[in-house]
Amino acid sequence: MQKLTFIAETDTQGRVAWVWAKRPAWKAARPADARSISASDLARAQFHGAAEDDIRAWVSAQARGGRAQN
Repeated sequence: MQKLTFIAETDTQGRVAWVWAKRPAWKAARPADARSISASDLARAQFHGAAEDDIRAWVSAQARGGRAQN
């Protein structure tokens, strides 16, 4: 399985507002679909733009249909 790279966009307070995902085979990053991101994707991922814990919290909250509180 290919390694995912997560790229966070943050708001003016430094909170994760959105996350993009990029696999090596893709030409460009795509909006992250939190419901399709597996635990193994997260375990092998690279994280950019925000702290890994903040990106993980955003993914988890989005998968539940909410917004992370960081």
